[in-house]
Amino acid sequence: PLDEDRLRELAPGWGLDADRWLTDARGPAIRDRIVADAALGRTLGLRGIPALFLDGREVPRESRDSLAFWRAAARG
Repeated sequence: PLDEDRLRELAPGWGLDADRWLTDARGPAIRDRIVADAALGRTLGLRGIPALFLDGREVPRESRDSLAFWRAAARG
């Protein structure tokens, strides 16, 4: 898991300022964005995250790891 200590360890390699990232992540702008995204997801009828769409239709979770599904989708 990416806890605060691990983030501080990895941040420099990613070009991140860990203190700023943690402050921003806990701030109201991010919270408001998450609330808005969750509301949009409910409006769209999403059942969970992550959600994956192909040609405007949600790909069922059980199909995402199916090679047969992706081969059929590639053929159109």
